[in-house]
Amino acid sequence: MVDSARPASAGDAFKGRSELAAGVAGPKGDHLDVAPLRRSPVRIVPACGRATPRQVFDYKAAQELAALCGEPVVEFPGGHNGNLTHPTAYAARVCEIFGEPE
Repeated sequence: MVDSARPASAGDAFKGRSELAAGVAGPKGDHLDVAPLRRSPVRIVPACGRATPRQVFDYKAAQELAALCGEPVVEFPGGHNGNLTHPTAYAARVCEIFGEPE
């Protein structure tokens, strides 16, 4: 017996949902107003994981943000989840970048 309320595949689950496609395509055509970022009193630290592959979105986004803000990219231990895979080294890097907690 086939459950008719359940899609046959993941692809079928998204058929006819143009808002999902629009949401996924949106960032490709979006524009970031950099001036407010540069004027912000909040310190922006573009960061990526040391083990993050250089061709993936996470790494490329950090590189682009760094270039736009005129800041260097800071590398953290591990990949995108270095806080879970390298918690001690990750915490030490946070303290190094942002200072010791008071």
